[in-house]
Amino acid sequence: MGLVCLLAAAVAPAAHAQQVPKTQLTIKHSYFTDDQSLFYTESAGNTTPQTLITIKEGVTERVEVNAHYGVDAVSSATWRVDGVTGATPRTRQEYRHEGGLGASYTLGVNKFSVNGGVSRERNYDSNFATLSVQREFFDRNTTLGLAYTINRDSIDTLKLADTRPFPRDVSLDAVTFTAAQVLSPKLVAQANVFWARQQGYLAHPENIVVNADGSFAEEVHPSERQRAAVVGRLIRYFETRSSLHTDYRYYRDTWGISSHTAGAEWYQYFGPYWIGRIGYRLYDQSAADFWDERPDPGAPFKTIDGKLRPFTSNLYGLKVTTTRWHIPWFDRTEFDAKVDRYTQSGGLKAMVVEVGMRAAF
Repeated sequence: MGLVCLLAAAVAPAAHAQQVPKTQLTIKHSYFTDDQSLFYTESAGNTTPQTLITIKEGVTERVEVNAHYGVDAVSSATWRVDGVTGATPRTRQEYRHEGGLGASYTLGVNKFSVNGGVSRERNYDSNFATLSVQREFFDRNTTLGLAYTINRDSIDTLKLADTRPFPRDVSLDAVTFTAAQVLSPKLVAQANVFWARQQGYLAHPENIVVNADGSFAEEVHPSERQRAAVVGRLIRYFETRSSLHTDYRYYRDTWGISSHTAGAEWYQYFGPYWIGRIGYRLYDQSAADFWDERPDPGAPFKTIDGKLRPFTSNLYGLKVTTTRWHIPWFDRTEFDAKVDRYTQSGGLKAMVVEVGMRAAF
C-alpha cells in the first residue's frame, strides 16, 4: 500500500518546464583477473573481460527509454579436480549474455521507473525487474526514493550423470529506500536501507567439500537467506575544484555474516577537460555460521564458498575522465579509464582495468 501511495504521488500534477532529454550512448569494457580460485585456493585464477553497451533515448519531455546489452567471458586458468570422479575437465571459457529494457516517467519533482531484463549462461538463467519511485521535496533539497527488485532464476549442474534434481529455482525479492539531503551549498548527505530475501537453491552445484575424515560431499547451503544493509555517504565540495566522497556500510544476514565497509574517493579537476579520482575501500566480514574448512561428515550445511569465510580486503585505484576530444556526430563525448587493485586476506589478489566512452547526441 505504501508503494501505491508513492506511485500516486509520482503522477501528481506539477508545473515545471522540461526539455526532451538527449540520446546518450555509453560503452564500457573492463578486464578482471585474479591469481587464485575463490573456491579452490590451490588452483590458479580467472580472467573476465566484459563489454557493456547502454543507450538512453528521450521520447518526450517526460518519458525516457533505455536498453542495455552486456557480455562477459570467464576463463579459468586451472580447472578444479572433481572430488567424486577424480576427473580433471579441460580449461574452458564460459560466456554470459545479459540484456534489458527500461523506461522512466518524469513530471516535475516526481519520477517513476521500471526496468527489466534477462541473463543467460551455460548453467544459470536469470530474469529480473525493478520498479522505483522518486520524489523531491523542499525546493529539490531533499530526495526520497523507493525501489522493489525481483529475480527469478534457474540453476543447472554441469556434472555429467548428476542424479540430483536439477535444474533448481532461485528467487530474490529486495526493497531499497534511499534519501539524499543538501545540507549546504557544498555538502550533501545520502543514505539508503536495503533488505532482501533469497529462497531456493543457494549453493554451487559443482563444488565439492572435503570432510574432516577425508571423504567428499556436495556443497549444501540453507534454502533461505535474508540480507540487510545500511549505507551512509557524505559528499563535500572544495573551492579547489575538488570533492571528497566518504561512505560507510554495515551489512548483516541470517547466515551469521556481518560486515563493515568504509571508503573514500577524492575527485580533482585538472583544467577544463580533465578529472582525476583516487579511491580506497576497506572491507571486513565475519564468517557464515556453518563455514568450516573441514566439516563433520554429518553436518547439515557445508561450503567451500570463499565469500562465506571471514576475511578482510582492500581496494584502491585511479580513474581519469576527460571531455578533451570530440567525435563528429555527437554533441558531447566523454572518455574514462580506471585501474583498481584488490587484495584479500588469504592471498587472493585481483586487478580490474576499465575503459569507457559516453556520448550525447
